[in-house]
Amino acid sequence: MSKANDWFFRKTPYGDSERGGVDSFSLPSTIDTFVREVVQNVNDQRVGEQVRVEFSVDDLQGKALEQLLDLIGWNRGLREHLEAVSTQKSHLQQSVRRSLRAVEEGRVRVLTVRDSGAYGLEGDEMEDGNFAMLCRHVLVTDAKSKRVQGGSYGLGKSVLWAFSAASTVLFSSLPLSRSNSSLKEPLRFFGRSYLPSHRIDGVLHQPDGFFGEQIDEERGHWVSSVRGTSAAAICKGTSLERDDAETGTTILIPFFYVPSQEDEVSLAELNAEIAASVQRWFWPALSSGSLSAWCGTGKKRLEQIQTPDWAAPHIRSLQATTELQSLNQPGEVTRIPLLVSVPKRRNEPLLDASDATAFLYVTRVDSAEISSMPAGIGRSVAYIRGAEMVVRYATHGLPSIGPDFVAVLATGRFAGLSASDEALENLLRDSEPPAHDKWDPKWPKLSDNYSGAGRAVSTLISESAQSIGRIMGTRIDSTDAPKKLAELLGSRKRSAGSRKRTEQFQMLGPDIDRSVPEIIRASMTLVRNFGEFGWGAKVSIVLMDENGKASRSRLDPDDIVVNTTGPVRIELDEVANFWSISVPSTTKQFEVSFSAGVGDSRIARMAMATARAVYFKTTEVSK
Repeated sequence: MSKANDWFFRKTPYGDSERGGVDSFSLPSTIDTFVREVVQNVNDQRVGEQVRVEFSVDDLQGKALEQLLDLIGWNRGLREHLEAVSTQKSHLQQSVRRSLRAVEEGRVRVLTVRDSGAYGLEGDEMEDGNFAMLCRHVLVTDAKSKRVQGGSYGLGKSVLWAFSAASTVLFSSLPLSRSNSSLKEPLRFFGRSYLPSHRIDGVLHQPDGFFGEQIDEERGHWVSSVRGTSAAAICKGTSLERDDAETGTTILIPFFYVPSQEDEVSLAELNAEIAASVQRWFWPALSSGSLSAWCGTGKKRLEQIQTPDWAAPHIRSLQATTELQSLNQPGEVTRIPLLVSVPKRRNEPLLDASDATAFLYVTRVDSAEISSMPAGIGRSVAYIRGAEMVVRYATHGLPSIGPDFVAVLATGRFAGLSASDEALENLLRDSEPPAHDKWDPKWPKLSDNYSGAGRAVSTLISESAQSIGRIMGTRIDSTDAPKKLAELLGSRKRSAGSRKRTEQFQMLGPDIDRSVPEIIRASMTLVRNFGEFGWGAKVSIVLMDENGKASRSRLDPDDIVVNTTGPVRIELDEVANFWSISVPSTTKQFEVSFSAGVGDSRIARMAMATARAVYFKTTEVSK
């Protein structure tokens, strides 16, 4: 016996624990995070040479809103459960109230993501396959399909629900069978809601809501996706309708909002943010043609998101075929091979340790090129592997003075298709946290799967930074001198009663990067002009509130890079929150980059940030 199209939330058996719903806090709630996760997942499901993804946003009112509410089952169970959540304490109480208020006011924002040339939501209702992984399972990912692609945690999909004030998402899909690539599965429709446990008339309900065909059978009551002509009838005339023969998935996010934004932006501004984010993180895929991305509003004509002009130097650098010792003019390029020792992967006896080669591409840029780049991209290294997504624009340990440049670190399947390239791809994927926004030598998944992999990752990162330092140098061109002098901060020593001060210590910089909301990154060059003793500096990151009160931020103990030609001693004072860096007297200057966490406080994230360095000398003369 079955009944279609009513929401179903299972009643919680007596004695079972209450739950808070889907984990929507593991990833930063920004447009960048949303776009990165969505497009990466689309890329993972590409069937042929190119996959297409469309973002469409609209504010629905009147008859269009009535049609939406009917489509999402507003009066077939969804509203009842949302109203229950809105009256009970939980982390979703306020956002759910926001969705109820939107309906009362007669305007609901929706975002529709549509892909084509992709596998779609194929597979059985409960077993392995895209449908079960995306629409049913929690914190489960398909190891086979993710092995050399984007994600590996099953957390990325949570952004879909995190960006719905009602924590509710609907899907339609025309899937392609993985077992037979010439066979299309029937059209599929399904809805999924992740709410906290909630009570209706005193009865506790589980947080998981399912919207589809309800089935009563001997093994229990459950909800299946709607298939074939029934699914087509539900989706007809709505944004979930798939009116062509292209396989893929359409995702409808009702009550769309950006949790990190206090005020709702206009549709035009939201489209611009989406397009800029696609360009920032996926210019490699846009440039290669493997990704076609579009965005627009409602039924208006979609506009294609082009490869950004500012990425031209990055693309130029990838054309380098030879290694140069220096880049003397803007436009010059070089390619540097970096050997990576990939250790043997545990529990895979057929895979041995191997030596893989990553390629560092560097180009010198002129003032016009670097001024056109978004914040945080100039003078950085774009980390890229096989997913053709920029994992990070890294600045750690790079020259903060001297000629401008950009670089690309091509690794894994982005560098080649050999077995060793695949081995490096897997290693770097395992070094990425759920947000896939950095390569972390300390990430637990590395130690789970390898022995010594952290050393391989940290060596790759440090060698790429050191190679750029050697190529670009740190000498200040005469045209840069006024700007660098204006940035100069320093402390000076003088004897008692002296009327003149002689400058002994200089800090060039600091350069502060706040492109990641919860992290502050600082880099600087420290110079000692004279002195016969060993010396050093205590460096810290400082936040200043609106009253001018300063406080040191808690430093990341795993994130510091010091570039110097001589020996160096680095110690972290975790109580006072500063790094102590000591070098011998023969070292005249060194570069340092490090980071600190800001946390979730909005005040801290908006506070002014800077870096400080305090000079000291050691008690013994360096030999």
